[in-house]
Amino acid sequence: MMKYRISQWLLRLVLVCFALVGCIGLAGCGGPATGGDNEIVLAAARDLAPGKKDPYFTSSILQVWEPLIALADDGRPTEALAVSWEASEDARVWTFSLRQNVTFHDGEPFNAAAVVANFNRWKVMGYRTSPFYGTSLEKMYPSLLKWEAVDEYTLRLTFADSMPTLPYLMASWNSAMFSPKCLDAVTGDFIGFAQGTGPFRVVEAVPQQYTVLERFDEYWGDKAKAKRIRVRVIPTPETRFSALKSGEIMGVVDLGALTPALAKELTKDPQFALISNKMTISHYLTVRGDAGVFSDERMKRALSLVIDRDALAQQYFYGYAVPTENIINSVSPFGRLVKPKYDPAEAARLAKEVLGDKRVQVKFVIPQYGTDRYPYKEVSEWIQAELASIGVDAQLLILDGAALKKAQRDGEYDISIHTRGLGTMDPARLLTEWMSADERGTINIENHIGFANAEAQSLLDAIPAATTEEARRAIYTRLQDIALEHPVVIPLFEDSNLLVHNKKIRGFLPTIYGVTLAETEWAE
Repeated sequence: MMKYRISQWLLRLVLVCFALVGCIGLAGCGGPATGGDNEIVLAAARDLAPGKKDPYFTSSILQVWEPLIALADDGRPTEALAVSWEASEDARVWTFSLRQNVTFHDGEPFNAAAVVANFNRWKVMGYRTSPFYGTSLEKMYPSLLKWEAVDEYTLRLTFADSMPTLPYLMASWNSAMFSPKCLDAVTGDFIGFAQGTGPFRVVEAVPQQYTVLERFDEYWGDKAKAKRIRVRVIPTPETRFSALKSGEIMGVVDLGALTPALAKELTKDPQFALISNKMTISHYLTVRGDAGVFSDERMKRALSLVIDRDALAQQYFYGYAVPTENIINSVSPFGRLVKPKYDPAEAARLAKEVLGDKRVQVKFVIPQYGTDRYPYKEVSEWIQAELASIGVDAQLLILDGAALKKAQRDGEYDISIHTRGLGTMDPARLLTEWMSADERGTINIENHIGFANAEAQSLLDAIPAATTEEARRAIYTRLQDIALEHPVVIPLFEDSNLLVHNKKIRGFLPTIYGVTLAETEWAE
């Protein structure tokens, strides 16, 4: 009897401890205070403010900085800090009229001198990596000769080659603007927090834990509706799910914010809303083509044909992914959606031509981030089974970011599944990096893709001489056709920007990259 009483007492003590821990984690049980000027807490799978050495300091999702040219939801350039632009007849000289009466978060004026300082920064930084998109003045602005302030609110860019699609190239990431006072003139690193012109400013950032944003009341446009937003870093989807269910967070942001399965599960609860939008992100398989079984193009074609993308999209993405076979995401005005072919019989025939009656083993690597944000493990297991039907036995390996890059760089892989976004709506850089056989084909070479096609090389070489948007479009279209005829990578799906939020907030809507954060507010 004494033992029974002690056990009951211990059980009660454990339950009390759990309750106390739960209350601490949820700001006193029941989640954060809501309404009025109370802080809105969101979560992302990764740190959206990597900090001083990142070329952007924060993701564009946080709306801390703004570009010269923004992206409309149809992927076309639209005004932001530049209100208009015009090109010379040969599209080598571009003149931009800048928005007036705009200040950075530190009170410095935005003007042509500030833009020149940002271009100077890109020059001194050289190539700089980022979890978002890397920066390199040479790649961001090919053949740029000169950047200069014509007057206080007029900027002029001069190029050696014709640049008829420059606004598409500059939109969003490639023209991010920061106060010159927050930039180290020697290294390009940030001094303190990034000082942009956006509707939010950073007031606190703890790496890999959270970022706190505060409304910038001197913003030139419509003010942000929320006074304060905290974005927590919660790496695992199950924990983000639990935090939403408990009311600890009000919504999730960023790529793969919640897996489609968990998002669907949450919508069974009437307190949550699920909204989706098309997105600039696509899912691909990259295959090693300079050696091994996939060095024979027939095996690349067999791999593409044996994958039932429609079934995968329904089974694991719940329809929130659009199957495609095209290399360039259709959000780009130069891209398109191509319905993929599923023909396992033809895949088996091609594989038999190459392998005969032999079976081969391949190494299929999966990025850790893909298992945290997407159903990559399940998708890869499905593809593994489909490959087995054509004589290819795939060993699945989940690798962290550094190990994955090393495997690809060293050629220690055969298949890799991954995402790739459109850092710019002009696909020239992406097509060149994937398809060029010379030093410009950085991804082609570094990932051992082994793609070489004489017509594609000739078209890539012709891009600088194409002086009109129509001429560039014709080149990009033909390059996409070649990539369909002779696979470079294996496109799988175009992703959907899938947002789930508690109905206690409103105005929280997905864009083609990010969320309408400045419109987000308490609903009550």
